[in-house]
This record gives sequence, C-alpha cells and structure tokens, in this order.
Amino acid sequence: MKHILGVIAILIVSVITGVAAKAMWYDTWSPTKAAPPQKMAWVKQDASDSTTKTVADRKQPKTSDDASEKTNENDANDSSVASDSLDQSDAAVSNDEPEFSGGFPVAKLDMVVDHVTNGTAHFVDAREEYEFDEGHLKGAHLLPSSAIYENIENLMAVGVLPGPGKPIIVYCGGGSCEASHNVAKVMAEFDYQNIYIYVNGWEEVMAEPDRFAGLTE
Repeated sequence: MKHILGVIAILIVSVITGVAAKAMWYDTWSPTKAAPPQKMAWVKQDASDSTTKTVADRKQPKTSDDASEKTNENDANDSSVASDSLDQSDAAVSNDEPEFSGGFPVAKLDMVVDHVTNGTAHFVDAREEYEFDEGHLKGAHLLPSSAIYENIENLMAVGVLPGPGKPIIVYCGGGSCEASHNVAKVMAEFDYQNIYIYVNGWEEVMAEPDRFAGLTE
C-alpha cells in the first residue's frame, strides 16, 4: 500500500513540474510580445546633424542656382566679345570720318587727283603770282593770300560763284603754309560753300610726279 502511494506522489510531482515548465516556455516565446527593433542597414546617422540622412539625401543633383551661375558666366563672355566687336566697329567709323584743318575738311591726294582729272572741282591757288606762273594745277585760279579782297571778284568773273556748287579746293605751298587757310576763310565770308583745304599742297604735287603727270600747267 505504501509503495503504491509513493508512486502516485511521484507522478503528481512530475505533472506539476511539467505544467510549470510549459507555462514558463509559453510566457518567454509568446507571439504577443513585441519583437526587438531592427536597424536599417542603409541609414547612417550624421554626427554633425541630429537629423537622419539617407544615401539619397547625400547625392543631390546640381541645383538651378548652379545652372544660373553658368549661364551668367556665359552671358558675361558673350557681352565681352560683343563689347570688343563694338569697339572695333567704332574705330573703323572713326577712321572714315573726314579730317579737318582750320575748320575746313581736308582734301587728300586721291581726291585731288580725281577732281583735277575729271574737272569736277574748282581749284584756287593761294600762292603769290610768281609762284603760280612757275607752275600750278591744271585749271586752277589765282587768288593770292596777300591780296584776297582785291582779287576775289576775279573768281566770280570766271564762274567761281558763291553758294552751293562744285567743291572748291584751296591749296598753297604745303607744309607750314597758311595761305590756303586765309583764302578759305575769306571765301567763306563771301558765302562760298563746300570748301576744302589741300593741306599738302604744291609740295606734294612736286613729290608725286607720276600721280600728277599731265595735271599741271
């Protein structure tokens, strides 16, 4: 009898121990308990900023500000080129502007030769009479600087009249000679117009015999 009771007691203890162990296992592995948080391998904490940044945040495309700076740089270069081109154009225009001497436009060599050849201008010789007799441009009229007022009517008599008309080219010995300027100023007082000064004058005529061949008397 005692032997049977001992076996029963052992069985009861074994059952109770098994139940307790099962309860502990169930409590430990229960699916209702939250799983520990998982760290995302592609997220990196920036030590200089409390905000979490991703790889995508660190690889930003060029912004519109970068493009704007590039555009401004190109515009500046284009403006510089345009400015240089404009300066060269202004220089070219400046070279084409007529030269003046004593307030009158200057007649250059080519212009003088062309007008003497074609008879398309009046030439007035401002030198003295003896110089005129030694040689002068073909068809030129004498109006010496030393006697302008006394002889100006002689121009009118030969058809060199005041007012608009053919160009009037006044010349003298050239170099430092001022006789042509003096004559031109008086002629302007008498309302002669379209007056030019051949500054290089007779000096250049003598220095260019080939250009003035057949154009002197």
